[in-house]
Amino acid sequence: MKIKNLITRTIAGTGFVIIILASILLGSISYFLLFSILSIASLVEFYNIIKKNKEIHPQFLLGIAIAFLAFTATFLNAIGYISGSLVLALIPITLLIYITEVISFTKRSLSNIAYTMFGLIYTTIPFSLTNYIVFNADNFAPVFSNKVSFYTDDLLFSLKPSADVFYHPEFLISIFLLIWVFDSFSYLWGVTTGRHLLIPKISPKKTWEGFWGGTVSTVFFAYLFSHWMHFFSPLQWIMLAFIVIFFGTFGDLTESLIKRSLHIKDSGNIIPGHGGILDRFDSFIMIIPVYYFFLSIMSL
Repeated sequence: MKIKNLITRTIAGTGFVIIILASILLGSISYFLLFSILSIASLVEFYNIIKKNKEIHPQFLLGIAIAFLAFTATFLNAIGYISGSLVLALIPITLLIYITEVISFTKRSLSNIAYTMFGLIYTTIPFSLTNYIVFNADNFAPVFSNKVSFYTDDLLFSLKPSADVFYHPEFLISIFLLIWVFDSFSYLWGVTTGRHLLIPKISPKKTWEGFWGGTVSTVFFAYLFSHWMHFFSPLQWIMLAFIVIFFGTFGDLTESLIKRSLHIKDSGNIIPGHGGILDRFDSFIMIIPVYYFFLSIMSL
């Protein structure tokens, strides 16, 4: 049974990786389409698992509308099509969440507001930040002096950005590579050698052996990547590896905490052997804000 599950996970995981990489590499339009869908799908999954508590009703449609507007507005701002003031216009729009609950007051209105807002903070903000990573990478100079853009403005499936903005898929791909290495090797080390549970009250399967095996493997691969992809120095790659290891682990445990609190196993079943979108992007969601902060701080 374990072999069959491993084969299923491997096939589904490989297909998932191909879709992610292809969408990012093809250009900014395919990137936008995929990541806007992932952003909304993550929020939908979050609201659906929250609704398993029959008394709580997040503002489902309003939350999804705000998520789509947020991702689209930050994309257009990052690419240089609209000003930042239009992105800030999203702030008063979120007040509709409070207004709606005031109008339709119930004893769970405060919980509805809290979970609606938490879903947007938990999923929408990290996905929206990816826009500034792939388009504003030129602003992260001069510390990344060896970085190069893989593409030109004539890239297939791309919008033409403003004159001082370029599409840098390599900055997003690099973090995905480290996440996939850490997740894969943590799983393999955990399955084969795991004996001591990491945090049994939250995650009954994660082990210290899996964590340390994933840590060593990720640092090793980060050093290898530094020899093939020179937009980060070896030290920067290793720093990124530790960001992935630490915040990726807590991203995974945070989602496990949510599922544990609601007594469910997976956030969904869209990916065979892997669960839902949130199950695959729990690490990513926690890592991206820190990754953006890392790029910003390193460029000061």
